Amino acid sequence: MNQGMYGYGLPPNQATRVAPPEWKNAKLIVTTTSSETVPLNVYQMGVAVFGGGGGGAGNDGAAGVRAQGGGGGGFAFGIIDVIPGQTLATITIGAAGTAGNNAVGVAGGTSSYGSLLTATGGSGGSRTSGVNSAGGTGTASASLRGAMTASGGIGFGSTDTGGTGGGGAGSFYGDGGPSVRAGAAADSCQSGGGGLGPFAWGGNSSGTGAVASGGGGSGSCGGGDGGGGGGGGTGGPSVNNSTGSGLSGVGASSTTQATAGPSTKSVFLRLIERSLDGGGGANTAGFVNGSLGGGGGGAGSTGGAGGFGGGGGRPSSSGRGGQGGFGAGGSSGNGSAGVGGAGGIGGGGGASSTTATLGGVGGQGAVILYWTEGY
Repeated sequence: MNQGMYGYGLPPNQATRVAPPEWKNAKLIVTTTSSETVPLNVYQMGVAVFGGGGGGAGNDGAAGVRAQGGGGGGFAFGIIDVIPGQTLATITIGAAGTAGNNAVGVAGGTSSYGSLLTATGGSGGSRTSGVNSAGGTGTASASLRGAMTASGGIGFGSTDTGGTGGGGAGSFYGDGGPSVRAGAAADSCQSGGGGLGPFAWGGNSSGTGAVASGGGGSGSCGGGDGGGGGGGGTGGPSVNNSTGSGLSGVGASSTTQATAGPSTKSVFLRLIERSLDGGGGANTAGFVNGSLGGGGGGAGSTGGAGGFGGGGGRPSSSGRGGQGGFGAGGSSGNGSAGVGGAGGIGGGGGASSTTATLGGVGGQGAVILYWTEGY
């Protein structure tokens, strides 16, 4: 019998085993542990590893200081062969990147599953004009089935004093969304946080005008385009004052909250299936939060929170940036009270605004275990 990983025996059909047609169970782990055991009647498990997000930089309005959001954490996934009751390899959870207080942000910590999967943390936010905060990276052993890796999104390096949001974490959607889309003007700033997926960028303005910006939503078209404040959805981007639509749910309006579809599955199962389907938050106070996968809208003195996987929105008046959902970056702040928004798990923290000194903390790392009984 093939002794498999770590010397444990495996079933005779191991050589031709395929992943289950659907993962039925998921468990989120957010503390380092060496005591996780394999459930009964389970012979393979999927392991998803997220590095910690980098902390956002703190601004102070001094000449030449350009605070940037932190980079998103890296990502790695693979399928391990196990036997029921087996103690799994040590699971290490990367620390959240500390926010800069009138200083650069601190890099997020590295998460890992034994020596087989590793995801490094995103870089701390820079205070140098035009310098991006890099996302973390992932590595997976060649011995694993179904392996994939992705990098975290960047905290955009603006040449303006307004501050930028944090990058999204790498995930099953691919590389994390940047806080500002590729090809944007060098002085793009005041941005929402990046979401899950390379096209889930935060919305932004150009220059120092006090403009609300939506966060990026999850998926292939969830960007928070423009500076009007609507959050990106899973089915479409926000454009200026509009709100991004959801694949099944709808975006928020001036009178209604953003919604998701009717599925009752765990959000972690929907993550691996890439079926987050909610709309983005509105640019109207009271309805700014994104739904599952939707970015937060920008309005009032606190930016909207991103839904699971959605970036936080930047407020329209002086105040704290919106918090990113799982894996997503926090927004930059606004005005004298403009503390950067915190990143969700694996997401980079947003930078503070022109005169506020404290950036947003990055999201801590995490590991998700997946399994289906009978496989």
